[in-house]
Amino acid sequence: MAGRADTITVDELRLAGTGRVPVTRIWISEPAAKELREFVSTTQPPKWFLKKLQRYSENGFANYIHAEGAIRPEWGGAYRIGDPKTLFRLIGFFENDRRDSFIVLDAFTKRGHGLSASERQRIDRMVERAAHGLWKKRN
Repeated sequence: MAGRADTITVDELRLAGTGRVPVTRIWISEPAAKELREFVSTTQPPKWFLKKLQRYSENGFANYIHAEGAIRPEWGGAYRIGDPKTLFRLIGFFENDRRDSFIVLDAFTKRGHGLSASERQRIDRMVERAAHGLWKKRN
């Protein structure tokens, strides 16, 4: 399905870090990266969320998955990454069972606690894209 007009391309999210090789590499679509940049530019301190992503990546996302944790499982293989200090969420899935690559196709700021109908629809669309292989890594 690669090359289809509705295929989303993802790029590796490079985070300034400790120099450790990440256990889980993060790949992100341009629309999600734009939402992330906008969120980071408006938070104080500006890079705290990116530092958390870096830590999750270096230690492996699997260590942070929990129903009430920073990385929460949703339905259809989807996960959302967030922090209790904010309603901003990254939405994605693992490329494979090794959990060494996490693919972020969407990001949004929730309107309140819990997910609204439109936010659930966004996760549904991301699950569909993942299931049908409507994404590809940029080489």
